[in-house]
Amino acid sequence: SGDPTMAVRSGLLLLEHLNFNVPSYPAAAAFFQALGCQQAARSIHQNCGPHTQFHLPETPPAQIWRGVVTIAYTRDGLIRAQAGLQHYQASNPEVTCTPSPTGAVDVRSPWGQFRLREGSAVERAMAAVPTRRSHTEETVAAGVLGIVEVELPVARGAAGRVAGFYELVFGFASRREEGAAVISGGPVDGSQTIVFREQDSVPPYTGDHLCIYIGGFEACFASCAARDLLYVNPRFTHLDNSRTLEQARDWQAFRILDLPDGLLQEEHEIRSGAHQFCPIDFRA
Repeated sequence: SGDPTMAVRSGLLLLEHLNFNVPSYPAAAAFFQALGCQQAARSIHQNCGPHTQFHLPETPPAQIWRGVVTIAYTRDGLIRAQAGLQHYQASNPEVTCTPSPTGAVDVRSPWGQFRLREGSAVERAMAAVPTRRSHTEETVAAGVLGIVEVELPVARGAAGRVAGFYELVFGFASRREEGAAVISGGPVDGSQTIVFREQDSVPPYTGDHLCIYIGGFEACFASCAARDLLYVNPRFTHLDNSRTLEQARDWQAFRILDLPDGLLQEEHEIRSGAHQFCPIDFRA
């Protein structure tokens, strides 16, 4: 009884991982390690800095994230990642790297599009938050701060309504930009963002997912349940199978797939700050 996360602040606590299927885990791992990631305790996970991960099941069909994923680094870490990518490209010419005028590097690969850039002060502060996650020493030493932004495509004119949904149902902070809506939060407020970018053609959803830790967990579950948004992924019932509030309390997790009115299809794995796998003690 009661919400064990009530002591945790509301909003987006952590954008923790992206999960997408890959044809070959060893091939994917070599690419992500060129970016500065480190093999995690679980065989299909890559740690990206102290708190964030890529989950890369070797399960058909292969999936590619539909927007740009931004990874932030220390200044030296970005130089190291660029060198690692240059070495990797020598035997993997299908990966292309394009420097931007801002000093970032845009990477196109068989595993998606990535933007590598130097982190801001608030992103460095995020990485300095103590982690409970093992197998992060190498990626932290490599200067990787973590995943700080992910993009998802939405239809023209939909971004404002998408932002309104997250404000109302999740209690997330958001702002509108030209042709986009931005959800912000993270372990240090403003250290992570999810960008919903309007475009003429939205690629079809193929089954990937993002995992977020949130405050106000039970209220969010109730709001999603009232809107008939709950989803149970049969692949992951060993992690959560939440159709009732009691089950959500037991798992400290639930999922949704479709936003109302066809605004967005993307599986969200939603965990409370009290979840057993949370890498940060948000009640410390």
